[in-house]
Parts: sequence; C-alpha cells; structure tokens
Amino acid sequence: MKVTAPRYSLGSATRALSEAPDAQVVDLVSIAAQLYAADRSRHRGREWIRPMDVCLPISSRRLWVHVGPVLEQALAVLTDDHWRLEFAEGRPTLAEEQQAWLSFARGQQIDEVALFSGGLDSFAGAARWLAGRSTGRIGLLSLRSSTVVGKIQRDLASALGELYPDRVVHLPVPVNLIEAPDVERSQRTRGFLYSAVAVAVASWSGAHRVLIFENGYGSLNPRLVEHQMGAQATKSTHPHVVQQLQQVFDAAGFAVSIDLPYRGYTKAELVAGIPDDLKPFIAWTVSCDGFPLRDKRAKQCGRCGSCILRQQALRSAGLAEFDRLDYRQPAFECATPPDHLLLMAFQAWELVSRAASEHYETVTAKWPEIGLGIGSPPSLEAAERLAVLRRYGLEWASLIAADRELARRLGWSG
Repeated sequence: MKVTAPRYSLGSATRALSEAPDAQVVDLVSIAAQLYAADRSRHRGREWIRPMDVCLPISSRRLWVHVGPVLEQALAVLTDDHWRLEFAEGRPTLAEEQQAWLSFARGQQIDEVALFSGGLDSFAGAARWLAGRSTGRIGLLSLRSSTVVGKIQRDLASALGELYPDRVVHLPVPVNLIEAPDVERSQRTRGFLYSAVAVAVASWSGAHRVLIFENGYGSLNPRLVEHQMGAQATKSTHPHVVQQLQQVFDAAGFAVSIDLPYRGYTKAELVAGIPDDLKPFIAWTVSCDGFPLRDKRAKQCGRCGSCILRQQALRSAGLAEFDRLDYRQPAFECATPPDHLLLMAFQAWELVSRAASEHYETVTAKWPEIGLGIGSPPSLEAAERLAVLRRYGLEWASLIAADRELARRLGWSG
C-alpha cells in the first residue's frame, strides 16, 4: 500500500524574502524532507529491513519521474530498506517562512557549501578550508532539531567568522516533524536530507560544490561486530553512498558536485590541521551519539563510539588538552573499560595486522564496508581505504604502547 509521507517543517534562517526559489530546487528539498519524515514514522522492529512505498507530491511529475529508480537504488544502500517511490503532482507551495533560508542563500556570494553539524570533523574541515586559502567564502549549512545543538552550531560559525571576517556565511535550517509519529530513531535518511538541502542551497546560491568534512574511518565506518550488516553501521557519508547520491542529483539536473576532501585522513590527521587560534574552540564541538545528555553535570557520555573516536583522535593528535570536560565517564579513564572501547581497540589491532598482511578479499569479508562500491580487481581507491584504516590502527597502537596501564586494561599484547 502506498502512503503519502507525513508532514515536516523546515524552518527559516531569515524572513527577508527577495526571490522565490525555482520549483526544481524546492522539489528537491521537499522530496528529501518527506522521505526523512516517512523514515522516522515507521518503526523497523526486529526485521530491520522495511518495505517503504511512498507517494511524493511534487510540482511537476515530468521533471522527477526519471529520477525515481536512481533515488530508490541510493536509498536502498543508505537505509537497507526496499523503496518504491511514486511521484504525484500537487505539492503545495512552501510557506514563506519555509522558503526564507533558500532566499537568504540566494543573496550571498558563496564559493562552496559545507555541511556543518557542530561536530569536531565539520569544525576542523571548515577551519582548514578557511586557513588554506587567502580568499573565498564558505557557506556552512546546519540542520538541527535541537535548540542546544543550534546554539553550538551558531557559536562555532561565529568563532570562524571572527577569525576570518566576511568569509563565513552560516545557514541554519531547523528541521521538525509535525503531525507525524516519531517512532524510529535510526534516521538513516538523514544523510540524504542533509546533502539534498546542501545541493539545493549551492544550486540556488550559484555555488558548484558541496563539501562533507568527514574523516576516512568515519566515512567507511567498518563494523565492530560481525552480526552488524549493511546500514546497521551507518553509511551516510560512505564514499559509495555519496557517489550514488551524486547520481541522483545529476539525474535531477543539478550541476553541483559532492566531495569528501578528507576521506583519506584519519580523524586525528584531520583535527591536527586546525589553526592554533581556533584550537580552544575544539571544546565547543560535540561528538556524543546522545548529545545533549539530560544531566546537569555532563553533556556527553564518553563511552559511545563517537565519544571514543573523538578521545582517541585528540590524544593521537596531541590535542587532548582542548577536549570537552563534561563527559559523564571518559572511556579511556575508566578502571573497567566499557564494551565499546574494548571493541574499538580490538578492531584497531586487527586493522594493523590484517590490512597489511592479508589478501584484499579476506579483509573485505571481515569488513564489507571497505569493499562497498569497488569492483574486482581492487582499484587504487581500495588501497587508499586500507591505508587510512591501517594508519588509524597504528594511532591506537602508539597510544596504547605509551600507556602500560591502558594496555593492561584493554588486553592489548601487541
């Protein structure tokens, strides 16, 4: 049975409308938001994979019907679900307060658009972009459903703008579900929503490139346990998924490229390039999967995968002194290491030993994410993926070798 996606709301960056966006631009945002709302409104249950038949109202079916099969294929890899999309004419015109952020972008001179979540990678990438060139203006696109996260994004963008005057345009877009049940927390379509809004903003503002500042380990996100399959370990910024989303935007007629400029870097290598003047603002960035915690004393748990990767990266980059101080329990300091830390440390040990010594097919059998989108025989990209994962493993090895007590607690013998 086909269903119309639940309603959503995209808030405004400013109410000063100057010019209505093209129908194709607004359709792209509308489609992405409707798919996100449909995803959030249907619980996965034990089966994980869901049949998702969705009818999408748009302004012109003729402009979108040929995009459907390409989008269905991209969504299948991104979410693991079985998607069947139907496009129907009749999308209502977005209210002015929903169009305003697009119109605001139209009035800015933006060279490139970057996703800006308020996380450590997005801040490091933006800082390096600004420091690496003497001119150019970057548009920092922030989607948020929390006012706490929104303030962090705004404060970090302001810090960048103060150090690099007139070179930063912050584009905050609040996202909220309305008249729709919020029953599914995995949010696997969020990556498409974020990139689609960024492409819409870039296209409407005259920019031709969207940047995703994600480190190589985070992009590949190799599974920690063998029973994790497909998108159970999120693939929102995996190079193959980004390539498939690029095909969607190409098919829809958008002359905007999506790039992962730090796909060949570990997180430690990425953050090491933050300019000295901006290093104190590392403490403002967030990484926790559960941020913000409802705890007056702590905002980050310190024990989830994102928190652990952050702690490892900052320690490996020699920047631990700039980390946040509001962890509930920093994983590296726990007398009894949390399970997630043990799993990540063991994976790092395996990456060091396997990525260098075993056949490519054996490595990809252990971590299918490494080979996703790469044919046979393996390409240069396959070697690059293995190299960044091995360097990540070596970072762990150096940290643990320098701390005998940590080595003992983790059971690391190599």
